[in-house]
Amino acid sequence: MKTKKWSRQDRLGNILFLVILGGGLLALILNLVLPDKADSDTENRPLAQISDIQTQGLWTGETGREVNDWYADQFPLRNSLLHLNYCVQRLEGVSEIDDVYIGSHMLLQQAPAYDAAVSDQNLQAIRDFQAKTGIPVNVQIVPTSIAVNADRLPINATTADEAAAIADIQSKSQDLGFINSLDTLASHKDEDLYYATDHHWKSRGAWYAWTDLAAAKDWSAEEAAFDILKAADGFQGTLSAKTGDPFLSDTVEIWVPKNGPEYVMTKDGVKTRTMYDESALDQRDKYQVFTGPNTGEFTLEMDN
Repeated sequence: MKTKKWSRQDRLGNILFLVILGGGLLALILNLVLPDKADSDTENRPLAQISDIQTQGLWTGETGREVNDWYADQFPLRNSLLHLNYCVQRLEGVSEIDDVYIGSHMLLQQAPAYDAAVSDQNLQAIRDFQAKTGIPVNVQIVPTSIAVNADRLPINATTADEAAAIADIQSKSQDLGFINSLDTLASHKDEDLYYATDHHWKSRGAWYAWTDLAAAKDWSAEEAAFDILKAADGFQGTLSAKTGDPFLSDTVEIWVPKNGPEYVMTKDGVKTRTMYDESALDQRDKYQVFTGPNTGEFTLEMDN
């Protein structure tokens, strides 16, 4: 009986298989031995826990999916692997990761397609609110970074026509005091009005939109009325978390009125004398310095 001769390629393949198998088993053992991490700072989201796995879904496959999610979320050196995966994709020429475009010195999130029916429902809700409360309103649509920074998109990127969507809303909401800030923001785009690593606009972007609102309401609007303070460096937002980009970062600025009114903010039943959450500056999501985590409602009581 002849003994089978293994080629060099076969031997290397077997060695690679054993290395991958051993690495996977080692990772599984470490996952079981080490305590689960609750959150991922890099991805800015909670991680699956072993305590979340339910055996009731054993026959439907749900338990298997929960085990897979837990194993992937708690994988050792996960953050380093995410960054490595980003670098590999960039070397391969990938320009879009998880609906985020890798633009020129900037990450830009793909905007969802415009839904005119949903827009009509929202406008009607605003009319109902105005009729119920008697409070005058203005509709001012905030363009996304893609609409303002289209020149930073990678070649051949396809995006929704945000200008057409805003124009459609404007045509339907003249009775709601519509204010279009797209042109104003686009004319100042070289001032970096949006974060490079996050889907939010910066304070300066909000400022230029505010000047449009102030003009419509005949209010004064002077930049000199504010102290512009650098709150933090090294901010990496949600788009950095989605892509795994380890390179880009942002500076967070706050604009504090020099002669602003005294006020009390009530949020989730807690009263404070400031809308800024200083503790957020010690966390990954430094953007939460603006009023803290998302909430459905908060109130401001002012002395004027």
